[in-house]
Amino acid sequence: MITLPFSSLPGTSDLFNDYCENHSDIRKFFIGHYTDILAYETQMSFLAKRTYHRERLTSILYEQNQHFRSGERTFRNIEQLKSPETFAVVTGQQVGLLTGPLYTIYKALTAVHLADWLKDHFPHHEFVPVFWMETEDHDIDEANQAGILDKQNAYLTVRNGEIDPEVKNYLPVGGLKLGETVQELFSALKESLQPTDFSEKLFADLEAVYNPDATYAEGFAGMMNRLLGDRGIIFVDPSDLRLKQITSTLAQHELETFPTTSEEVITD
Repeated sequence: MITLPFSSLPGTSDLFNDYCENHSDIRKFFIGHYTDILAYETQMSFLAKRTYHRERLTSILYEQNQHFRSGERTFRNIEQLKSPETFAVVTGQQVGLLTGPLYTIYKALTAVHLADWLKDHFPHHEFVPVFWMETEDHDIDEANQAGILDKQNAYLTVRNGEIDPEVKNYLPVGGLKLGETVQELFSALKESLQPTDFSEKLFADLEAVYNPDATYAEGFAGMMNRLLGDRGIIFVDPSDLRLKQITSTLAQHELETFPTTSEEVITD
């Protein structure tokens, strides 16, 4: 198998590449490197000293994931979060049309596998994968498109109709409804994509969750669940007012101390 360094990919930042290669001058910014098992142990010790609203949080997550029709393993993982011996492996992405870029799915699967890997190395703890959905992004132009390879193997961008200028960039993406234009999107997809043995099932799933009355967040979480199956991923919609109430003290702290934080970043 041929592997390539991340630095060979276009668009990757120097900070990202230096972290991946574990350069000495980058270590002061991070607790440790992802390849170092001791870094996870250090982070776990740090997190164990903090207090969490576990009962309140799990109640909200249970309700959200019921709405997203998550599987039984997800609800078992939510129950696990009530224990101080449980840690979350968190990833996330903007709620894009048709799940957005392919790396969104890779992110979710990486969280699942990392949780399993950590369980193997720290058997006295539990680890659950969490997917934080960026539902409050305002870039609807970005969220409202998806790229596919058509029948001629050419790259094609598809969109869910035209966005009302009154809505564009004024409202969070996650709460917007897909509307009737989503039916036209599916027609265009069926016309553009090469038919396969999986086409019928794929479009049945898409039309079930990306229906006109669904929001972008509902369609995203629903399709991720159908694509990935019951892997125990806990989906989080941060736009929930109850979650904001839980984190209000953190938000207040950041607002009051941001000059100090900014100065530290600039100095380093």
